[in-house]
Amino acid sequence: MRFKRLEVGASRVPCANPIAMIHMALVELGEDEGLEIITKKSNAREVREALAMLDDVVQIVEESLEGDVYKVRVVPRHEQKRG
Repeated sequence: MRFKRLEVGASRVPCANPIAMIHMALVELGEDEGLEIITKKSNAREVREALAMLDDVVQIVEESLEGDVYKVRVVPRHEQKRG
């Protein structure tokens, strides 16, 4: 599986709307692709809250905090389709 990189929250810009950023990035994923979200430690809470709200759409497969950098890898939940 390949992971596309998404940086949330620039150095001097606050994390505006992580839910929208993550959702838009998910829409653009191809087959067998996941999303690697990278942000500063100070934005980690907003990213985790956004992922909690998107829990029915994505699954966290890896999470790490290295110094001041928070990284989380997610994959789409394709099996969650309901009719």
